[in-house]
Amino acid sequence: MGHAGTLDPLATGLLIICTGKMTKQIEQYQAQKKVYSGCFTLGSTTPSFDLETEINQQFQTAHITEELIRKTAKNFIGETEQYPPVYSALKKNGKRLYEFARAGKDVTIEARKITIDVFDITAIRGLEVDFDVECKKGTYIRSLAHDFGKALNSGADGIIFDLEDSILQEDKRSARDNLYSFLANNSLNTISYIRINDLNTETGITDLDTFRDLSYEIIIPKFETHKDFIKIPGTLSIIPLIETPLAIRNLDKIASGKNVVGLAFGAADFSSMIGSEMNWDAMLYARSKIIVECSINNIFSIDSPFMNTLDANGLESESKLSKSIGFNGKATINPSQINIVKKYFLPTDEEIKEAKEIINEFKKSNKGVFSFKGQVIDKPVIKIMENRLMLSENNK
Repeated sequence: MGHAGTLDPLATGLLIICTGKMTKQIEQYQAQKKVYSGCFTLGSTTPSFDLETEINQQFQTAHITEELIRKTAKNFIGETEQYPPVYSALKKNGKRLYEFARAGKDVTIEARKITIDVFDITAIRGLEVDFDVECKKGTYIRSLAHDFGKALNSGADGIIFDLEDSILQEDKRSARDNLYSFLANNSLNTISYIRINDLNTETGITDLDTFRDLSYEIIIPKFETHKDFIKIPGTLSIIPLIETPLAIRNLDKIASGKNVVGLAFGAADFSSMIGSEMNWDAMLYARSKIIVECSINNIFSIDSPFMNTLDANGLESESKLSKSIGFNGKATINPSQINIVKKYFLPTDEEIKEAKEIINEFKKSNKGVFSFKGQVIDKPVIKIMENRLMLSENNK
């Protein structure tokens, strides 16, 4: 006797049980498409991704619209990677994952490829979202609910409120006023930035004056020389957007500004100004200069977004290269790009575990040079491990 798959503790549905010779067909039944109907409740999470455990976090939902919900659902259709919930019956080292979870022990869970053929939103009642899903073997609906909620909060590690390229000139005043009202009256759980207009324009100066008293870092486009600092209050943290040849020439002075916390690269405008293509080779010199100056001044670096939202392979290739030369992150312009960028810029569970082990051994070695699994470890390596852990903590 055997079964073709179990149900979650709080789920109801069909459980296929085979006996005798029919047990040989279990794998055939497991390979069939599965259909689920259910309801997500937005705005909070639990450790088990369902109501089996208590709510452990709550999130802002004011920005969630019906249009956003329906658009986000489409991004989950097709083959993707999914992390099973730690409260599940999957086995790790001979034990069920839920045994580790209930004992309060950390456990590394590998992502698994899943396929979702249909993800329909059938009703929306405030924060309750009804859905139908058709999927293949191995899909956890609880994980889908968790990932869906994260994607509605952008799924990103930071949000940029763009007042420049995203807003028509005639709408800039109302956009500025609406954004100020929203930010002044809401506390956001996600790291957020405000991209204002060019400080060489009256609109940009007004943007700066409007948001200078809010505790948000400001992204400033067309930042080109140290003279631009004159217009900026010394208490304001800024991220210059590097997108002109003059900015690249003056990068050392820009990056060393006392209120600069990071640099962002704008490849589209930069390539337009120098008359080049926007491919990797053409942009490598500018990217390399940004990485070097960020390293010298101990500030973070954000690579330019990949502009073709339909070319997932191109995004994956460019993200891998960006990470390899030292960028700390990469901007995205579409929710469909987020998971691919995270795949390369966020450390895996194994990398986090390795970083913790190396740092622990470093502390035991009286902060000297030592060997770890055949690798010589010194202070520069420790810095890399610390940055790795910082990235993992910021993504929680």
